[in-house]
Amino acid sequence: MCVFFVHISGIDGCIDQTFTSIFWEALGDLIGRQLQPHSFQRLNSKYQIQWIDEANLDLSSLKSINQIPKIPPGYTSVSLRSNKRVTTEDHWQDVRLIEFETDLPYKCGDIAVILPQCSLTSVHLLAKLLNIEDKLHRRFLAFNETSSLSMTVLELFRDYLHITRIPSRSFFDKLIWFSEDERERERLLEFLQTGNMDELYSYCHRPRRTSVEVLQDFPETTSRIPFEYVFDLFQVIRPRSYSIASSPRIHPNRIQILLAVIRFKTIIALHREGLCSQYLSRLEPGEQIQMRTSSSFNLIDDHRPAIMIGPGTGVAPFRGWILERNLDPEKLNMLFFGCRNRQKDAFVESDLLNESVKLIYIPAYSRDQEEKVYVQHKIIEYGQLVWDWIERKQARIYLAGNAKSIPEQVADALKTVFIQHGSMNDEQAENYLREMERTKQYQRETWS
Repeated sequence: MCVFFVHISGIDGCIDQTFTSIFWEALGDLIGRQLQPHSFQRLNSKYQIQWIDEANLDLSSLKSINQIPKIPPGYTSVSLRSNKRVTTEDHWQDVRLIEFETDLPYKCGDIAVILPQCSLTSVHLLAKLLNIEDKLHRRFLAFNETSSLSMTVLELFRDYLHITRIPSRSFFDKLIWFSEDERERERLLEFLQTGNMDELYSYCHRPRRTSVEVLQDFPETTSRIPFEYVFDLFQVIRPRSYSIASSPRIHPNRIQILLAVIRFKTIIALHREGLCSQYLSRLEPGEQIQMRTSSSFNLIDDHRPAIMIGPGTGVAPFRGWILERNLDPEKLNMLFFGCRNRQKDAFVESDLLNESVKLIYIPAYSRDQEEKVYVQHKIIEYGQLVWDWIERKQARIYLAGNAKSIPEQVADALKTVFIQHGSMNDEQAENYLREMERTKQYQRETWS
């Protein structure tokens, strides 16, 4: 069995506390001289910059190198059709059913991969800090020996670079290259000292401080950053994936997703938002986004009964699939759905609880009674039915949801069912579940 230890600051924390304190000393002993881990010497920027509207710009030498497209290959522009909140206004979480108009091919269980944008507020703040507000709409060419890309500064900060990401240690390693202010440089050096990872964590991760906000805290240093170094400081925006909640047979030329909007306050009372969820939640009908579809959850379309377990927005891949399977009256479906309150966030019931949908629906409303009840409790409560479907009807089980604790809790509940109703001991129940996973009778799609 492998045991993994994950530091709260990720790889930076692991390297700092596990290796840095002994690596340089050991290497120095090996080669016979003492080495310093930090020189703080500025390296060449990843790209050189030329402004497109500059006179006599010669691009002939760049024809032979790879041109990086602003939008990665495979993405299509799709139009927002509707953006509807499906939880009540007084509920703590804003969940949206968002529908796009598109002819992108997909099947139930697939994901929609979306390119988000950074907020214009952050874009203008960064431009102000770098003293390039007057160049936001100017087009530039960034190039090196192997690649080039071209866009406006606005497009770069909004669509390409993740300027609101929580910065890693390497961000500070590079920021100090430009620091000449004594106070700011001293503070940066403190963050970078071996053993000060906890202090850097408290500054960045505990309040979820963004890269732009860090630059705001070091205005003298930031004002000295040449524009070409933004490619070294910031990472490229990564696409976000969402389970598709519709069916191509039920919702032709449409893709629907269930989106939980990430919005919270930090320990220093700063409001924080998820990059993609906020971008999508603010879209208006008719606006365009970049999307592609991809295979993900292997929902096997056969005549075996399906037991689906989907707490919260984990129900998304099952929503369209239940409606699609309902086209065949011979297919049996059971859904364990979990939410807090039936009157506030049982958002699947308006779609699935009607006379035209053949479904065994078993909800767990965790806050509608004094004792909290979750899907794993309902699986045990309805254990005899679950076991009959598995043993007698060879039902397939599908789980989708948060990866933090749900998979283990559901697995424990299923093993309890096997023990109570299948006359198994602990070891037999464990082996039975493993065999179900091996034969794809039990499948999981979870995310962090």
